[in-house]
Amino acid sequence: MSNLVRRPQLAVAAAVPLGLVAGAVAVRHANMAVLLAICLFALVCLAMLGDRAFPWAVVLIAVLPWYPLVAHEATAPVVKQKVLCAAIAAAVLVPWLWSLARGGRRTRPSRGSLLLGVLFASFAVLIFETLGNVSKMIESQVVGFLFLGVAFLCARRFANPRAWLAPAFVGFLVLALFGLDAYRAAPGNRIGYFVGYPITYGALVVGLLPAALVFAYRRSRLLAGAMVAAAGSLLILSESRSSWVAAAVLLIVVVLLQARRGNLRALAAVVASAVIVGGLILSTESLHRIVEQKLSSKLTSTQSYTHRAWSYGFAIKEIGREPLLGAG
Repeated sequence: MSNLVRRPQLAVAAAVPLGLVAGAVAVRHANMAVLLAICLFALVCLAMLGDRAFPWAVVLIAVLPWYPLVAHEATAPVVKQKVLCAAIAAAVLVPWLWSLARGGRRTRPSRGSLLLGVLFASFAVLIFETLGNVSKMIESQVVGFLFLGVAFLCARRFANPRAWLAPAFVGFLVLALFGLDAYRAAPGNRIGYFVGYPITYGALVVGLLPAALVFAYRRSRLLAGAMVAAAGSLLILSESRSSWVAAAVLLIVVVLLQARRGNLRALAAVVASAVIVGGLILSTESLHRIVEQKLSSKLTSTQSYTHRAWSYGFAIKEIGREPLLGAG
């Protein structure tokens, strides 16, 4: 009982000077006070979530609107690019360092992981030596590829796949809400610029969909069906052709895996979901009209499409001429 009494007293004793310091900082440096508040909130969340903090941090950083909600083309982020890069790095490294400090489950690095670590460290040194300083590394955007390797290496410590289900579901809802709001504000525009570009938006939708569907299906089949319909609509509004291809490949992989297991219920659910999406598109006049517009001839007359078509045709022609050794 005495310990229970001492803990609140200790918290109050720590909160009073902390509040005074925070108030003094807020008066002189408001931005610094906001940054300290965010850091303290993040530390509290880390302490409460433990190893679950890693998937939550990664998903939320990925889906937050770092760019203008509505745009006609890719624009600069609404925050400084250094802040965005720092947030991305912190989302991966801070939970990993926190987990190391807390001890808990220990993982022994494999030879492959050590080689990848050396590879990415070498890339970082090479980029730094080429550009000269850290600011140019961030502004060059090439350093973003290093985040993928760092995230992969850090994620090996958090091997529980169930920890990703709830963050993926929440992240999908965030993408859907912002996407619908962007479409409401500008129906003629592609949605998804608030995560950088519509292609990025479509990739996030497809990437989060499997885990989010598992989370939803365990609670309600109707909710899972609604998510499939929403995902189809969001991909159509984003006009991301690569995301449509990714969704089709994902669907094929799921069908093959369930057919191999002989899971007829899962196959029926997949077929029913595809039928629901198709039925909604065909039966809803507004959605049907949107699909016709998004898949109309204007899509095949864009500069990106014509450039890609020319590139593919040129590559196929050259491969046909020199199929073994290439054109030098």
